[in-house]
Amino acid sequence: MQLTFTEVAGALTPVATLHEPQEPLSFFGVSADTRTLQPGDLFVALVSEKADGHAHAARAEELGAAAMVVARAIDESTLPQIVVADTEIAYGQIARLWRDRFDIPVVAVTGSVGKTTTKEMLFAALAPLGLVLKTPASQNNETGVPKALLQLTPEHKAAIVEMGMRGAGQIDYLCQIANPTAGLITVIADNHRELLGSREAIADAKGELADYVPAHGFLVLNYDDPFFERLKAKSKARIVSYGLGDGADIRATDAQFENGTWRVTIGVTPVTVTSPSRHDIGNALAAYAVGVTLGIAPEDVAKALANYAPPPMRMEVATLPGQGITVLNDSYNAAPASVRSALETLTSYGSGRKIAFLGDMKELGDVSKEAHIGLGTAISELGGIDALFTVGELAADIAGARRRFADSAEAAAYAFNEFEWRSGDVVLVKGSRAMAMEKIAAAIQSLETAAAHG
Repeated sequence: MQLTFTEVAGALTPVATLHEPQEPLSFFGVSADTRTLQPGDLFVALVSEKADGHAHAARAEELGAAAMVVARAIDESTLPQIVVADTEIAYGQIARLWRDRFDIPVVAVTGSVGKTTTKEMLFAALAPLGLVLKTPASQNNETGVPKALLQLTPEHKAAIVEMGMRGAGQIDYLCQIANPTAGLITVIADNHRELLGSREAIADAKGELADYVPAHGFLVLNYDDPFFERLKAKSKARIVSYGLGDGADIRATDAQFENGTWRVTIGVTPVTVTSPSRHDIGNALAAYAVGVTLGIAPEDVAKALANYAPPPMRMEVATLPGQGITVLNDSYNAAPASVRSALETLTSYGSGRKIAFLGDMKELGDVSKEAHIGLGTAISELGGIDALFTVGELAADIAGARRRFADSAEAAAYAFNEFEWRSGDVVLVKGSRAMAMEKIAAAIQSLETAAAHG
């Protein structure tokens, strides 16, 4: 399958076309990165705060690009060029042109918490269908989604598209590119409140996915989320609910935790959730709901889900046999609900001391101070935390800390050089992405190497 110059020009709104090909011209691929560009590709010169793709146009031509989509003409090139007002928008339009050639389920995943974990669980759950495409890592934005969709081939049986959101209208824009046939919304929380002002506004922004999913598709929603009814009312599609409470279509019962793994029953089907986080039971339920709704047998979904492995820095468990320490590295991001869930996981894990390094929770807007104070209250009520350390100015409002650090580098140095670790210790490391809390997890894990060499 290929795209032609004529098709691409027709899908865009060109300001001009230069050096139009005299013969029909087809592209084997579309690339916005000269590091991965292949001969015969269409090169799209994306412009961002960090880079301007037009500066790499000569390199793209040298590597064998067949034509270019640009926002300003490359006068020194004789390659066919489609000049557009905005190459990022054009990139999305080309991806939509390509995506529409495939009559397969396209499942869009969004939510305030758990997007990437749920996407990875869903990828595992849909394995019985055959080859499944997914957006890589957390490339869930205006350039990551098109990049992923442009990798679709006739061999793919389904696609999973994670959609991030920083403001109103962005989920709708990504839906226009991906044209999802089904949707999944995990949880509505205070992430991005700083930009949107209220949790209701966040629900409406995430709910743009509910608006978009077609009537012949389906929307999977968290029955336990306070915004379930609000999101349900937005959708014309079939609603499939999941949760732990009575009334959910897909419900987990008999949750048992053993050796870092949860085991639950969904209906009559036993399901293993290969994560120590109780919160991930809900994410597994969401993935299970999509799988069975797409027609996969429940026992096959359960078997496939058992192959899930947590993405890096998302409740990633590392054991240090020589030190007897377990590190729960959940440092990718943080919001009040996810931190509380992570703390519950910590207190139930193992029999040794429970230690937590908690960093700032960002983007909470006018509830930020209240949220951090509330986290201290929750820790006190939960009990079982033997040593609490906070990192950052906002986290200083979390009561009960043994010591407070300005940044993760200072905390990492303390964890490596000063803290007196004991065999059996379990340590949780969690904070917002901007806090780089993974430095602390890495420092603790490096104790093993240091001991081996010293």
